[in-house]
Amino acid sequence: MTLTLYEMPGWAGATAFDAFQKWRRQPGKMAFYKGDSFGVVESSAADAQQIDRFTVAVMAALPRGSEYRQ
Repeated sequence: MTLTLYEMPGWAGATAFDAFQKWRRQPGKMAFYKGDSFGVVESSAADAQQIDRFTVAVMAALPRGSEYRQ
């Protein structure tokens, strides 16, 4: 699994929610946002369920905030 995580506090006009809205689904990848964090999890070897479980675990470790994944 590869995790790319961005902290986006919104001071520059871009927020994690904005980045998430612009995300387009891609095979082997899942995007999420939680609070000020936007992330992309990807794996060429894992299936969608494994990527989802990993994403849920990462999101649980982040500070509280509104969240969504796809």
